[in-house]
Amino acid sequence: MRLPCNFNNILGLWLVFIVFMFSSTVYAYPKRIASINLCTDQLLLEIAEPNKIISITYLSLDPEISNHPKRAKKYRVNHGLAEEIVHLNPDLILAGKYSSLSATKILRTLGFQVAVFEPAVSTDGIYKNIERLSKLIGRPNIGKKVIQKIKKKFSPNRLEKQGKKPTAVIFKARGFTLGKNSLANEVVLYSGLINIAEDQLRGSFDYMPLEQLIALNPDLIITDAFNENSPSLSQNLLRHPALGKISQIKSRENYPNVAVIPARYWNCGNSSITHALAQLKNWQIKVNKP
Repeated sequence: MRLPCNFNNILGLWLVFIVFMFSSTVYAYPKRIASINLCTDQLLLEIAEPNKIISITYLSLDPEISNHPKRAKKYRVNHGLAEEIVHLNPDLILAGKYSSLSATKILRTLGFQVAVFEPAVSTDGIYKNIERLSKLIGRPNIGKKVIQKIKKKFSPNRLEKQGKKPTAVIFKARGFTLGKNSLANEVVLYSGLINIAEDQLRGSFDYMPLEQLIALNPDLIITDAFNENSPSLSQNLLRHPALGKISQIKSRENYPNVAVIPARYWNCGNSSITHALAQLKNWQIKVNKP
């Protein structure tokens, strides 16, 4: 039996309506977002609508490692534990690759949507994480703006290739240093410096003995933990008197060759990486002044 044309039209409209309603339900953007990782906290605070955030980690309250400590005070904090998140009933949970694996597993088992983000070891990694998060929460245009802001500072034509470049070593507490395939190394290169530890390491990071640092004799020591008043034993290397032997810039007498880059600028991949780049460039401007 052939159905009347107008019935077919009505049936077609109903099918379109049902598909639309189903799609809207499936692809509804999250309205309650929680983060259990410092680095996903930072991305969330930068990109998301404030009223969509229900919890971030307590680490985001620390101004030493967080770019948004004041903003973080507005939200309930967590310690990355599943039991803290479950009763908040979020519809999206952000975690890092090195967040608590047990918490991530429990939350997924209970049916929560958990998005795990890789740590950014390059600016490309930053762009991917920003793009992914902005699409997940329905703010792709905001993500694009943040990415463009970073790309303006890290465009290929800004990578200096001419002239003799000052040498540098990233030297943190306990002698921890970074080399190839690390975000910090990319920042150093874009600033116009040469990371002479690159070829000294077995991987992208390692521990450098003080004797090796002195032998390399860099023009600049880059650290995020050079605090003379710190009681931490892990920072003893940074206060060692032997560092005084390489604490003068050859081209400018009595100018200390230590650049302090706050950990919050480059421990997590986000737009604050541009501040780390600016500080290293400013160091060179001061040194090269006649």
